[in-house]
Amino acid sequence: MSSQRTRRGAGFFAAACAASALVIPSALAAPADPNQPAAATVQKDADTTLTIHKCEQTDTNGTAAGTGLQQAPADCNAMEGVTYKITKLDYNLSTQEGWTQLAAAKGDVNTASAAHKTSTTFEGKTAADGTLTFDANKTDVGAYLVQEISTAGAKVHRGGATDDAKGAIPGADFIVTLPMTSPGNTNAWNYDVHVYPKNTLSGIEKKVVDTGKASGSGNSLEYTIDAAIPKVNVAGGETIKRFNVIDQLDPRVQKGTGVDQLNPRVAIVGTNAQALTADTDYTVTVAAGNDDKNYLTVDFTAEGLKKIATARANGDNTTKVQVILTATFAADTSLDGGISNTAFLIPSDSPEFNWDKDRPTTPGTNIPGTDPVVSKYGKVELSKKGSDTDNLLPGAEFQIYQCTWDGNKDTTPQLRDSDATDATALTPLTVKNASTFITQDNGKVVVDALRANDWENGATKQLTNDDYYCFVETKAPEGYTLQAEPVPFRILAASADNKDEMMAVEITDVPKNAGFHLPLTGASGVVFLTVVGGLLVLAGAGIAYVNKRRQNH
Repeated sequence: MSSQRTRRGAGFFAAACAASALVIPSALAAPADPNQPAAATVQKDADTTLTIHKCEQTDTNGTAAGTGLQQAPADCNAMEGVTYKITKLDYNLSTQEGWTQLAAAKGDVNTASAAHKTSTTFEGKTAADGTLTFDANKTDVGAYLVQEISTAGAKVHRGGATDDAKGAIPGADFIVTLPMTSPGNTNAWNYDVHVYPKNTLSGIEKKVVDTGKASGSGNSLEYTIDAAIPKVNVAGGETIKRFNVIDQLDPRVQKGTGVDQLNPRVAIVGTNAQALTADTDYTVTVAAGNDDKNYLTVDFTAEGLKKIATARANGDNTTKVQVILTATFAADTSLDGGISNTAFLIPSDSPEFNWDKDRPTTPGTNIPGTDPVVSKYGKVELSKKGSDTDNLLPGAEFQIYQCTWDGNKDTTPQLRDSDATDATALTPLTVKNASTFITQDNGKVVVDALRANDWENGATKQLTNDDYYCFVETKAPEGYTLQAEPVPFRILAASADNKDEMMAVEITDVPKNAGFHLPLTGASGVVFLTVVGGLLVLAGAGIAYVNKRRQNH
């Protein structure tokens, strides 16, 4: 260290002497103040300032590494209300040794900060113009860990419009030094440092497809998760260091990863779309959480991280990771209360993301997540009556179909096939592994796990003539007549939300032949003729036997 300083001082002295030889010595130079440090050394008591300029990540900004200088940011949609935390690290940057220790981390933020955090921390939120300044009252010479700890309530300003920034991917942690060597003027220090972190909005989105899946138990739902990929400077050697897509599964969803259950499918979609390979690019783990839910974690390998980072760097904001899951249910599963599902995204290796895929706990608010995606199911109670009695009737058998009806009691509902692959027959719905439902001793039968007609693919649906179920009576109780036409009904989301509430349908059968008696069939005469006929047969058999014996003799 001292020999370097000696050489540097000697070089500076020689250069100064050479320069002075070119100047006419009209006067003696003023002596240097020994108490003032040279401009090329860090002034440890200098005032320092860190200013964060927060912008939305677009396809046209964030293409070059920051320099620490204040710039006119290109294409900056300012983000307001993003919370940042700075933590001073214990490196002494007024010494070369401190810089050498910091550089030993080789740009790894976690390595550089893990054992070097001090208790000096400050937090703040970005203003309407996206800026947040930590001035000389909060900073001094040193290295700082900068963490984006919350985007809750944040807004993005695009021209004259202001939008909710919900779903923004938190920016990766980074370390900034105060001061930085001035670019283009490397014999001076910049104590007023400006940084320009970006946020990708719509970080993670989730959809459910339950169209055409009128019943849930014994059937399946399909979930699609689209996760935005952070944009990093791949050309400059950067990469994404961690990327997890997490799905919080309803405990009733079967948790096997085989093709007959969850069957996870992972790919890059959008611009630069490409297939990804399980165990090479990513692994899938399903584990029980501490909240009675199961969690599926898609964890990208080093190879997979490189692929998604490169795809995003060469792509655009449509370049995303897509995970498709199939939620299946055991045949006897009750879907009372509906099925709710949420996905989460961990886009970097920040220690703020505390997640153990093998021992998951409920994700904290700092982990970006989707709104819950809900499928709603309700139940119907059918009561079977006779028009000639107040008693309810057991033994009536029914099937359920989806059907179309205009609501006019003078028109007949039209049944729809629940299995379009079979053109040979009109197939009823299967619920809990059953397609026929029989009224019990109390004259009633309850059918649940029917998707709400006014709720589809996780959202309210405007009801149409196609949004009905129909009961079709396939066997009437003894002494009664089958229903002549289907009986329509609906399951509504409002009632599906209440586990104790069900749709009530009462179906009344009329007595056989509408209660009219047919003429007597003459049953006594039939018995007489039957007896006489039997005697004649016996007599004929006897005569034939006698004749046969005579012939033999």
